[in-house]
Amino acid sequence: MAVLSLQYTFYTYVRPLITTVMGFSLTSLNWLLLLLGVMSIIGNEIAGIVASHNGVQKLPIVFILMTILSLVLGIALGNKITGMLVLAALCVVVIIYGTTIQLVFISVAEKEYPQSLALATSLISIFANVGISLGSFTASTTVNFANLTMLGYVGAVYGLLAIGLSFALRRFYRK
Repeated sequence: MAVLSLQYTFYTYVRPLITTVMGFSLTSLNWLLLLLGVMSIIGNEIAGIVASHNGVQKLPIVFILMTILSLVLGIALGNKITGMLVLAALCVVVIIYGTTIQLVFISVAEKEYPQSLALATSLISIFANVGISLGSFTASTTVNFANLTMLGYVGAVYGLLAIGLSFALRRFYRK
């Protein structure tokens, strides 16, 4: 939930971030959104690699990187190139956790709660919807009180939560 909350604090307003804040034209918006989509595909490929190489142990690193990128976003938006580079990097990084977490849910269910295997496979979707709603709500509340460039800073709070939860997960997973 924390990762998707971070993602949707900026992704809810990705169009105005690209056009209004960074100053790209509406014509280039489609191409830039396509680029962000490709970056998400790359993130999914990296996710498989991370998950197959002791992914739970690497999640704190992923979440720290995600939080740093979120913090840098506000400054990076001042320039078209740096703004798009940070948005693209965020689109890669926020996807990486999913495969690892899904495998953890399934692994725990298989070992501890075999009757709940079907539930374990749907937990990502359930928590994703909550995270998306929370991130969008946070973003809309933020833009009511501050400007769009603050979204990254607010999203970083969710990144800190993800970091804390990932350390707890690592500790649990070691047992």
